[in-house]
Amino acid sequence: MKKEAVLLKPGEHFDGRLLLPVPTDTFPGAYRIEAILYGWNYDRFTEEERMELARIGKPFLLGEVPASMRITLTP
Repeated sequence: MKKEAVLLKPGEHFDGRLLLPVPTDTFPGAYRIEAILYGWNYDRFTEEERMELARIGKPFLLGEVPASMRITLTP
């Protein structure tokens, strides 16, 4: 598995930060940031990776989950 993967047990969560560069020509005001959390695509795993998943024995997020957040940029 890549380092970007985080294995969470039921009830656990992961917090982190993401720095978003703001273009210099962006005006102050209200904005909405949109993101999508992409889960695993089982069809893209190699046979070796599928065997590793079977050894882990935990379910993985499949599909995608959208999220958004409203922000206000001030001068």
